[in-house]
Amino acid sequence: MITVLRRKGKLPAASASCEDQATCSENVTDDRFSNLPDDVAHIILSFLTFKDAARVGAASKRCRQFYLSVPLVDFDAIWRGIKRTHQNKLRMMNSVDRYLFYRGDNRIQRFCISWSFVSSETENEYCDDHSRVITWIHKAVRCNVEELDVRICGLANTFSLPSCVFLSQSLRSLSVNLNTQILETPSLSFSSNILYLELINLKIADENLFKWISCCCKCIKKLQILNIAGVRNISIESSSLEHFRAWISRDLLHLNISGEKLETIDMFLWFEESYPATSSPSLKIFAPNLKNLKWKGTVGNSPNLGEFTSLEKVKLVLAPQVLDFDNVYEVLYSICCAKVLILSEETILGCFKEGSMAAPIFDNLCNLNIHCTRLDDYLVPIVVSLLRGMPNLNTLYIKARSWMLDGKTSSGFGMEYWKLQNLAFLHQLNEVTIEYSDDGSNEIQFARYILENAQNLKKMVILLHYEKKPSKVIAEMVSRSKMISTATIIIRSR
Repeated sequence: MITVLRRKGKLPAASASCEDQATCSENVTDDRFSNLPDDVAHIILSFLTFKDAARVGAASKRCRQFYLSVPLVDFDAIWRGIKRTHQNKLRMMNSVDRYLFYRGDNRIQRFCISWSFVSSETENEYCDDHSRVITWIHKAVRCNVEELDVRICGLANTFSLPSCVFLSQSLRSLSVNLNTQILETPSLSFSSNILYLELINLKIADENLFKWISCCCKCIKKLQILNIAGVRNISIESSSLEHFRAWISRDLLHLNISGEKLETIDMFLWFEESYPATSSPSLKIFAPNLKNLKWKGTVGNSPNLGEFTSLEKVKLVLAPQVLDFDNVYEVLYSICCAKVLILSEETILGCFKEGSMAAPIFDNLCNLNIHCTRLDDYLVPIVVSLLRGMPNLNTLYIKARSWMLDGKTSSGFGMEYWKLQNLAFLHQLNEVTIEYSDDGSNEIQFARYILENAQNLKKMVILLHYEKKPSKVIAEMVSRSKMISTATIIIRSR
């Protein structure tokens, strides 16, 4: 850019004016942004806030076209950096109104609106704000929106999405977050083409919402219900659903999920404990083609998981205070066809009655990951029982939680004990990782046993939790085994 200085005897004012015009002309010629293809300009604008994108839109006619046709319209950050006064609120709402008016019917791929109602508003002000938010959603649907994300807090009443949302032919994804307020159930006459539905932080008015999902969402593939309350019985049956994720920690009594195409289930369930004497919490799953299961929380009474034939990966982290031996064992038996299994210590302990060490046979299992405090004396016989039922295991990881040390011993099982076990999986074992966290020797004795008997072992990793336990000490403990093993041994700090 050329800077013109008007000094006596240097440059006349008229000449300076001509120079300024030439500079402006040069800047316009060098406006590369206006010459960009629409899709490239839209990507650049997607990194800006609504306020900054509006400033770009005011730069030129071409920039305004970019601004009014961006496929991603995000009002989520509309309040950032702005003091929330009544005047500023009206100014922001008016700016959204103007934008959607001038945008017309330009297609919107994703529309995100996040709005907080102010508690100090009068009833008329609240009704006006609510009406305008609903109007914005109407306009987004009119623009054939494909993804709609609604986040609202400070509601004085229940919230109801306009019927056009459910009747939209273009809408494929709907996410609703109401900050613990109540969402009204759509009419069962509203058939929807939604593929992805997410319900977060809200209360359910009645169980008909899940009936609507089952009966009216014929194309749905992914459903997430996170931190919802107000409903005790949830029943979802879908012939199209492929992925289900649930985080329910309040009010839940019964959960029934059924889908022939279900491939992934990820759930945190905390069943209501204060249930009537005539009823008890229950879980029922029908998903014959399930591939991935992740389950945290409580078990419920007599869980009915159906028959899984395609399981690939399972992670179980079940709560210790409500574990029932029979129910947890039944869960373990239901997933015995899995190829990868991750178990918490509490889950393992919950699988066995006192004095009973029978375990299901995991013929297909090739990867086992155990999360425990450490390989304590009370845990070793149970782990052995599990390993005895895993003849084709080739990868083993024992992950310790060093921050949960409780002073219990972990040195009661030496080499003689392990040699007596005759574990069949040793002939298939390829890789082992063991985390060593204290002065106990169960982990190291187990490692030596593996090194001396796993003929096909390729790699063993021993992770040390504390620097005060130098690797040379552990190296001396396994050096005798290393002499007869061809495996690569790595000893390092975690």
